[in-house]
Amino acid sequence: MKSNLDLTKVKETLTSVVSSPGKVTVVGSLNVDLTARVEEFPAPGETVPAADLTYVPGGKSSNQAVAASKSGANVAMVGAVGHDAYGSFVQRSLEDAGVDTSKVVARDLPTGTALITVNAAGENTIVYSAGANRSVSRADMQAAADVLQSADVVAVGFESPASMVATAIDVARSASDANTETSANVDQNNQPRNHRNNGGEARGTRRSPQIILNYSPIIDVNPGRLIGVDIVVVNEVELRALGERYGFAQLPTQGRGGLANVAGSKIDEHVGAKPEDAPTVRDSASSMAKEDGADENGLFTTATRLVAAMGLRGLIVTLGPEGCFVVESEDSAESGDVNPTSDADRSDRVNPTALTTNGVYVQGYPVDAVDSTGCGDCFMGTVAASIASGRNLLDSAGLATFVASRAATKQGAQSSYSSADELADQLKHDQANQQTRS
Repeated sequence: MKSNLDLTKVKETLTSVVSSPGKVTVVGSLNVDLTARVEEFPAPGETVPAADLTYVPGGKSSNQAVAASKSGANVAMVGAVGHDAYGSFVQRSLEDAGVDTSKVVARDLPTGTALITVNAAGENTIVYSAGANRSVSRADMQAAADVLQSADVVAVGFESPASMVATAIDVARSASDANTETSANVDQNNQPRNHRNNGGEARGTRRSPQIILNYSPIIDVNPGRLIGVDIVVVNEVELRALGERYGFAQLPTQGRGGLANVAGSKIDEHVGAKPEDAPTVRDSASSMAKEDGADENGLFTTATRLVAAMGLRGLIVTLGPEGCFVVESEDSAESGDVNPTSDADRSDRVNPTALTTNGVYVQGYPVDAVDSTGCGDCFMGTVAASIASGRNLLDSAGLATFVASRAATKQGAQSSYSSADELADQLKHDQANQQTRS
């Protein structure tokens, strides 16, 4: 089912995020990006002059934290920088955006650094040194347990080591042990109740945070490390690679229009299910697949099967200026519940015989784009902020689509992210233009 970007709904969602801000804790990378612009890349052993050299705060996680904070959430950052000027610069940038950096530790190591060279054709080369980012330990995570366990959403990604991501999930999920269930939160069979998360009041019943994973970059990781993840956000290339990692997507590297069909039999081998037991598709998703050709190119099928194979509540595939694609497990979509259950209650979510899915394609919002740097991070941070405030996955994806599109109209990453007030003004302006055209 296609969903045009409804600016009235986007405005409503933004208002909700601002008026009922949730708590987001972002765990991961803090970098400085050094960029030199040259006419041509140097050959080995060659020295070439650069037109200019700039340095800006970066790191996918740091970008996401800034985007979430500017969207209206209360944000804390967990990570490490070096005892150097760049570390102070990166940390100050976060603080200027309203992010709590009390859980960012400083180490006798260089701050994570990306050395970027851009030629006259706009091509780039990047050399990345993780530096202090790789020093974050389990002890650091334990020291940050308060902001991890009190968060409405914990956002993680693989620009950090998989072990760091797994530890963050483990510490955050242990909130359910710290917050003992009361009789108000269990039914007569001592099973956790499903809670709708549509506002601040409902958030008070949660036992542990919602975990959102930006599976980027794609790395080899033991699926056992990802137990506890509720929502995954990927771009189209990452979706294809992730499907191949799980052994059921054989997709070529060309653009979306040329993607091949997913090899359906391999997922059944992976999860030990018969072909006829694969997840069924609800009417809205199947009609969307026929309408947009998603079933023909394997995009929708891959996303659907990943939700089942990974035991997710939802998955968002970003498609750049074309928008995004949202797949939810049926239990999450129908109940409106975006609160994670305990790990024990998640066992049926990794069995595709127990899952059906619901999918919607959200069209992109047209803008005159000048720079897409950091737009994916902007999308991820905005989704985290929206879900933390109690909005459902589809509303959150719609808001993030609009916010990321606005970021593409400015140069840079963090510097291109608009504040909630700026977004509200832009929405008012765009709605007025729509009414004039109609």
